[in-house]
Amino acid sequence: MKMKKLLRAKLKLIIRLWRRRSLKRRELREQRQMAANAALNSLSLGPPIRQATDQSITATVFDINHVMKERYEKHEQSWSRLNVSDEIADVLIRRNPDAKFLCWKIILCSQINDQGERLGQRSQVMQGAAHSWVLSKLMPSIKDNDDGDLLISSPGLAIWRKWLPSQSGNDLNCCLSVVKDFKFDNLNETVDGASAVIFLVSESIPWNIQKIKLHNILANIPSGSKLPLLVLSGSNYKEDVDLSSIIVNELGLQDIDKSQISRFSVVFLNEDKQVEMWDGFFSDMRLREGLQWLANESPLQPDVHCIKTRDLVVTHLNPSLDVLEIMEDYEVSPNHCISAFNEALDRSLEEIAAAAKSNPTNWPCPEIALLENCGDELMVMNWYLPNIGWSLAERIEPFLSAIRDCKLPNFPDIIPWFDKGASTFNEIEDLRSQLENCVMAYLTEISGMMGILLAAKEAYLMLQRSARLELHDSSYYIVPKWSMIFRRIFNWRLTSLSSGTFSPAFILRCHDVGLASRIPYDLQLEGGGFWPYPSQPTLDEVIDAGCSPITSGRDQAHTETFQPLPRTISNGDVCKDTDTSDMVDNQETSAQNGNLFETENIGPVSNQLNTTGSTEIVFPSKVTMETDKLSKLLEQCNVVQNSIGEKLSIYF
Repeated sequence: MKMKKLLRAKLKLIIRLWRRRSLKRRELREQRQMAANAALNSLSLGPPIRQATDQSITATVFDINHVMKERYEKHEQSWSRLNVSDEIADVLIRRNPDAKFLCWKIILCSQINDQGERLGQRSQVMQGAAHSWVLSKLMPSIKDNDDGDLLISSPGLAIWRKWLPSQSGNDLNCCLSVVKDFKFDNLNETVDGASAVIFLVSESIPWNIQKIKLHNILANIPSGSKLPLLVLSGSNYKEDVDLSSIIVNELGLQDIDKSQISRFSVVFLNEDKQVEMWDGFFSDMRLREGLQWLANESPLQPDVHCIKTRDLVVTHLNPSLDVLEIMEDYEVSPNHCISAFNEALDRSLEEIAAAAKSNPTNWPCPEIALLENCGDELMVMNWYLPNIGWSLAERIEPFLSAIRDCKLPNFPDIIPWFDKGASTFNEIEDLRSQLENCVMAYLTEISGMMGILLAAKEAYLMLQRSARLELHDSSYYIVPKWSMIFRRIFNWRLTSLSSGTFSPAFILRCHDVGLASRIPYDLQLEGGGFWPYPSQPTLDEVIDAGCSPITSGRDQAHTETFQPLPRTISNGDVCKDTDTSDMVDNQETSAQNGNLFETENIGPVSNQLNTTGSTEIVFPSKVTMETDKLSKLLEQCNVVQNSIGEKLSIYF
């Protein structure tokens, strides 16, 4: 009995010692396994290499050289740099067929686990490898720029380019792709001009922190941008877990503002588990497909072109003035011209505001200003791209205010005293002075356009060349051509928009079809100078010649100019007195219809005056002598020109 108890105690001791030793060996085995896994996960070839769970043992020849060669090729493909413009250029040119220069920007938010939280060494290594892989693909070092397509590479920024033929095949189009790493220190510059967003998730960072960071990024995107969002994940594929739904739910992608992010897509960078021989690499093809998806879903590039603000207003104003030109002078009032001018300003305001509204992302991005040393790209960019910040509210609001300030107030009512007419020379002079003072008051007190001295000169010039004298029954009337007078006023009003900050304007090409064809090639600015030497008498000269006695109240220079003198013809005879209808028949019209600043020479004496037959107006001898001198000078010029042509003919 004692012997059995002794043997049982000895057996328990042996079992206890065996159990203690087996536990120690188990701990050592687990430590060696953890060290081996850590060493395996530290490789830089991609995600950790794991063997398949189900392995079939077959008797095959193992060619280590072939396997290593294929693995090396896959490694080179996976870690080779990726020209973003190569992947998106064809898509963008197809979606923007009229664009001559494409500028596309990606906001990249790559996360680094800098919070000290370690959710496992394997997960941390994997996420760090995905971060490094994406940066090496999209933002490589400038040292790897063998073909010169990487124009700029700096920390947090890369600019790619590609030249491709246009759809017509006659020209080359340039496509610039900007990859900008998101930074919270300069949010406006990072977000300006963005076309798409890439967000790289990490398993080593809590989901709530990643969600906050993502929504902070989206909060800085202007409303109405409608950018696509590509979510990249370096996690391993698992058949029994729907990782896409987990990412969507954890990041709150279903709750994002559709006016900021129109669509989103989740892409896993790992290869498919079915392709065992490629296991352990990130998928270069999946990243390319993600970029192409972004290019397809990104908003269209605004199709705008630059035009002078003054020319834009003129283009809308010309059709209205053409209608007024056709109407009788009695039917056109000053306020008709003013209304046409103000409506042209309103239409110009609408086009400029519509172009700015179509660009909520503030395209093009400010990073392209760094292309100072890229000659070809910089030249084409200056041709086809608008200025950086052209649609910013800081520029558009003062611009629109400057155009609104150009609107003209209504003209004072002149009908009560203007329709009375005049029967004597002094009454006509008073009527002319009242009309001139009315125009001068409008230029100074009412519109505040100019000072008194300049307004007096301008009012005198406007009436001298844009008003005529008519005789109805026994009363004389001064009939101004208001459309011609206000052409000159419009010129003065638009001088503030002819140069300086508010001179160039950007409008949509599709906003007004045929706008470019209506823009005159040569818009002559005559608002600040004198009228050219007239081919018809001025208003004062007509008043002197038609309504005053031989010696009028004016100075002697005016009386000499239009004294009734006989006119000789080539055979030495004296021609008959010249009827005023001969002058009316010689009226000249503008050479180009639709040009705002071309003035029309209106005959100052109407047919009503000719019916009286009481006044004879003959061109003076002084004018005839000057005409003879000009004719002789023209003949001499023709002789010199012909001799020069004969000398140079041997070279052509």
